[in-house]
Amino acid sequence: MVDAASEDQAPDGKVAIVLAGAGSRGAYEAGVLSVLLPLLKGRDAPRIILGTSVGALNAAMLAAVIDKGVDAAATMLLDGWKKIGPEKVFRTPRRGVITALAWRLHHASGTATGLVDTKPLEGTIGEIIQPSNFGHNVGSHDLEAVGIVAGACSTMQAVVFVEGKSVPPRSRQIRYVGTTLGTQHLLASSAFPMVFPPRWVADPSIGGDWYIDGGVHLNTPFKPAIDLGADRILVVGGTHIHSAVTPSPAVSPTLGDSNGQILHALLADGFEADLAQLCATNRNVRALAGTSAAPGATSRPPHRVISYLNVNPCDDALDAEAAEIYPAGLSSMLESVGDYKLLGGATSQRQRPGQFLSYICFDQKFVSKAIELGQADARNAIGGSNSIPWITP
Repeated sequence: MVDAASEDQAPDGKVAIVLAGAGSRGAYEAGVLSVLLPLLKGRDAPRIILGTSVGALNAAMLAAVIDKGVDAAATMLLDGWKKIGPEKVFRTPRRGVITALAWRLHHASGTATGLVDTKPLEGTIGEIIQPSNFGHNVGSHDLEAVGIVAGACSTMQAVVFVEGKSVPPRSRQIRYVGTTLGTQHLLASSAFPMVFPPRWVADPSIGGDWYIDGGVHLNTPFKPAIDLGADRILVVGGTHIHSAVTPSPAVSPTLGDSNGQILHALLADGFEADLAQLCATNRNVRALAGTSAAPGATSRPPHRVISYLNVNPCDDALDAEAAEIYPAGLSSMLESVGDYKLLGGATSQRQRPGQFLSYICFDQKFVSKAIELGQADARNAIGGSNSIPWITP
């Protein structure tokens, strides 16, 4: 049982924005932020910004322009998503196949590292994130740290690349690396296994390594936010947590359904576990203190009560939207051979049509719908308030 703090007992302390990975559903996160960012002023101004995968892209766009004010940042975040399309993220299947065949012809030992070529994403990042050193505002405008999460292939461990005043010590599950953030960290954070190829990141402090999508290990970086000093955390994700279908013995799950369940587990299950741990830790802190601890206390004890607000899609409307844009079926596949829509047939699902597609559907029609839904859910979350209704579990 959690309760929202009343206005006269509103929690205080450092605010962190934590943005989860969700593929093209990152447009939903942008919609949420476009409503909530204008409320993050004064004592609610964001001091820490963290992101994984597409959440890292949103975090970078936000961090790059936070000096212009949260209202302007909200507008510029939406403007960035209006420039994104499938061809701006990866080469279409036809071009991807041609590229792969050319590689094989010239390199007999060449091996496939991803189903699609993400070369276009590099140019897109340069186009929508200005300046490219998006951590340049750290140390000014109240911003203390920006963090990007990726998965190190050599150690199979979550790595948080941090540009900030200080870098937390390494923990058992997470390695923190102080660095100057750039495009290479965003590409590494979003390299979803099998679909996008791994990315090499060279860093003077730790050497080089191959990285995959940070969502594999840490899709919603709660702990890094706390380790960096957050007392209040705004968590935004693009995955609906609970969903159910009516099972039928005549309709067995497809390969796409199975893969969709794996994807959902990666993106949602960890978040639920982290939120449950947060609530349990808060209860323990209060019990040990003997009183209700106050977030942001001057002494800043090693364990403290953390307040939060979480916004995620409340239903699977984005699945349906993706299914409508890219309907499955033989005729649709034949009509779109060599084009982006080919992925619609390749990822067909019986139980949850459009679920998998909704994470790779960068079509502007889908982006607009996702932004609209994010804005509606954010308005519902604040209930007409002119401040963030922080929850203190």
